[in-house]
Amino acid sequence: MRFTRIPIKSIPYSFKSNRLLDTDDLLVLDRGYPARWLIAYLAQHDIRFCMRVDETGFAAVKTFLRSGLSEQIITVGFLKPIDCQDYGCGPLPTTARLIRVVTPNGRCHVLMTSLLDSATSPVSDFAALYHSRWRIEEAFKHRMALENTSGLSWLTAQQDFGAKILADNLHALTVLEAEGLVDLNEHYKINRTYAFSHLKRCLSRWLLIMLPTTRQWLLTLAERARNTIRFKVGDAKPRPKTPNLIEITL
Repeated sequence: MRFTRIPIKSIPYSFKSNRLLDTDDLLVLDRGYPARWLIAYLAQHDIRFCMRVDETGFAAVKTFLRSGLSEQIITVGFLKPIDCQDYGCGPLPTTARLIRVVTPNGRCHVLMTSLLDSATSPVSDFAALYHSRWRIEEAFKHRMALENTSGLSWLTAQQDFGAKILADNLHALTVLEAEGLVDLNEHYKINRTYAFSHLKRCLSRWLLIMLPTTRQWLLTLAERARNTIRFKVGDAKPRPKTPNLIEITL
């Protein structure tokens, strides 16, 4: 199975992503979807999904959290006629699977998925799967502050978004190629932060002047392969909470 990680921050994008998904892909959605119609739409269109849910949207989730179970098959109830009309899906109930994921710092998350077979999709696989969307999500939301575009027009927003996707894809590809050049043990991995910084220094030259030669490309990959970091599986490093300071001019 090939997992396509697409963190989506607004519901309309889930429909636009349909044409990007293959039949063996899994759509991973972040929290904020207490909507029965969305679950029904994905299931009825044979789109396999895994989404984070909470007890505020589904009574079954609240019951599941209190039960202490690691997984449970539930039925999401009938849809309202207005939702069927608006979103083009049938009113029949949808069968889904709830999975409990406990983070290293003790927080409990509940994932809802259309993958019902615990033999082919065990509970142990879902923690790493859901966590893998974090780096992609942060690339748009936090690190690059994508809402602060370089201009005010719609064209500028499209260009900024496209440039960000291009840079992230090149970054992921170069890191993947660099990992193939070295034999890393389980306690080390390529330093992605350094790789991103190094890519920024090279990207403008590649796009504006000339593409790298084979020798230059190999040197670039070797530079990434030399910069590794040690890590521990499951080690969490939450950001310290800082108060929001408001400047008042008297």
